[in-house]
Amino acid sequence: MKRDIKQVLVAWANVRRSIRTGLEYPYKSPSILNDNNGVDPRPLLSEDEAEIVDKAILCLSKIDIISYSILKSVYINQQSCRQLAKNTHKSKDFVCDKLKMAEIYVFAKIHDVIGDVIL
Repeated sequence: MKRDIKQVLVAWANVRRSIRTGLEYPYKSPSILNDNNGVDPRPLLSEDEAEIVDKAILCLSKIDIISYSILKSVYINQQSCRQLAKNTHKSKDFVCDKLKMAEIYVFAKIHDVIGDVIL
């Protein structure tokens, strides 16, 4: 199944945010679990796919730390471009353009490795 880069990054972020130590409260309430038969409805990547995305994002951090920070803030911390622009005193267009450049870079890096598998 092919997915768009935003879907891949959302699924990657869901995997990376869901690393648990076992001491937290459950992700969902029991009533929701019963409705979905215990299946997590969030899009997720396999660990192998998530590692490939990790490597692509690590490469991005080495060449453009601002785009890397914006990408992680949007996907991991779930901040909007508007919030980031306000917090960094940059224009919303600047933040959105940097995010798009980061997404394109990660897409290209992933596509070089396994484009047919997850994209």
